[in-house]
Amino acid sequence: MWARQQAWLSSSVKGSDGKATATTRAQQIEGDGGTIRLPEVQANHLVSVLIGAGMCLSGGMAAAPITATELTAWCNGAGRTLAPWEFTAVLAASRAYVSQTHSEDGLPPYGDTSDLSDPEVLSRKFARSLGGLARPVKRNTKATT
Repeated sequence: MWARQQAWLSSSVKGSDGKATATTRAQQIEGDGGTIRLPEVQANHLVSVLIGAGMCLSGGMAAAPITATELTAWCNGAGRTLAPWEFTAVLAASRAYVSQTHSEDGLPPYGDTSDLSDPEVLSRKFARSLGGLARPVKRNTKATT
């Protein structure tokens, strides 16, 4: 779940034209004053292995999951030994990361979308944007003759 959420956070936000922008979801959430939510990880050492080995590979047309050969080579080079279940878990996390990068639904795999932005910050932004409309209108009190 952690890898899927990371992929979702690093994906681009779509603009009003439906095309990807240079802004990631994580940048948008932080810009809106929200809190980035990640699931709790029970095996933090596996996250460091996944990040060290690479979340994914560069495929011909898109990202591809790391392979067992790549992970073995990274472990040998880094002097790390993984238990079979750890090795399998890292490969599964890479596949989950890549799977999420190809997802078009836009919904976060972890957490509620209503929790992605701080309501107080959004309220202030909304009030500022409407501030000009809420100003009293000055009327000309001088009578014209």
